[in-house]
Amino acid sequence: MSLLQIQFILAGLCFGAWPLFMNKSGLSGILSSLTITVIIVILTLPLALGEFKNITNANWVMISIAGFFATAGMIFFNKGLFRATPENISQLVIIMAIIQIAVPAIYKIVISGVTLKQIFGFMTAIITIILLN
Repeated sequence: MSLLQIQFILAGLCFGAWPLFMNKSGLSGILSSLTITVIIVILTLPLALGEFKNITNANWVMISIAGFFATAGMIFFNKGLFRATPENISQLVIIMAIIQIAVPAIYKIVISGVTLKQIFGFMTAIITIILLN
């Protein structure tokens, strides 16, 4: 297993775990979005200090679009976390994760075309949502 694969596995574990804790925080959706963002900034700033020299070469249009989607997603997600119960939070996060996986999969299809294997993958994702609910 490569370091890159390990990093993505760890990212998946962290992205799967943090909503379960935030759901129990008692914060509203907007406030939880703000507080998690502040904590992320505090924790990543020391790691980013050496990389600020690369900021002038960045594509700010793409960064702005990414920021819009990240902000909207965070607000929708945290508002949902606030309203979710301990009984349905796992189910909702699974639905969100499968949709999140489908977006880059659809992007890949748009770029390179669809295969029978990918059609089968989408069908199994839909079945997964149904079976996990």
